[in-house]
Formats: sequence, structure tokens, C-alpha cells
Amino acid sequence: MSDFYGYIASEREKTVRKMRRFRDIVNNGGFVGLVIEATEEEVLSGFMFSQVPPEVARQAIVSFEIRYGIHVYYSDDRRNIARWIMDRAIKYYKVSREVS
Repeated sequence: MSDFYGYIASEREKTVRKMRRFRDIVNNGGFVGLVIEATEEEVLSGFMFSQVPPEVARQAIVSFEIRYGIHVYYSDDRRNIARWIMDRAIKYYKVSREVS
């Protein structure tokens, strides 16, 4: 949570540059995912050590998804996170090898 809120607040400009690079990857057929190690409810309820309003966090996530094409996944369970990553890695590999 602290990392995420830092990315969208004090490190916002750096994060936007990263997101633009990620968009280039997505636009060239790549896959970019962002895993947030917390529940969606926790992230969107705000972070007690941040002055960033929860609405700003919500809009940042929407922007990551829509503007930059990044797939966002929330979970506080590392096994679920690992499964999410592996499922997408396998599917991306298979789709990228398909012949059109």
C-alpha cells in the first residue's frame, strides 16, 4: 500500500513515464500487469499514512487500465497472486505463438 500510494503521489511523474513505456509494450503486443498486494477494498479505502484521497487512488488505477492498457490485480494472498501471474504468462505465451 505504501509503495502504491507513493507511486501515485510523490513519484507521480516517474510513474507516468513508466506507464508510457508500458503502453508502448502493450501497443507492440506485450502484456503488462500490475499486482497490488492488498484487497481492492483496502486500496480504495485510503492509506492511513498518506494524504492522498482514496478517489485519487481509484482514478490512478482506472488510468493505468484505460490509458496505458495495464491489467490490474488485487490480492493479499500470495498464492492467488502467483496463480494470476502464471495463468497470464502461460496464456500470453500461447497467444503470442499463434499463427494468424
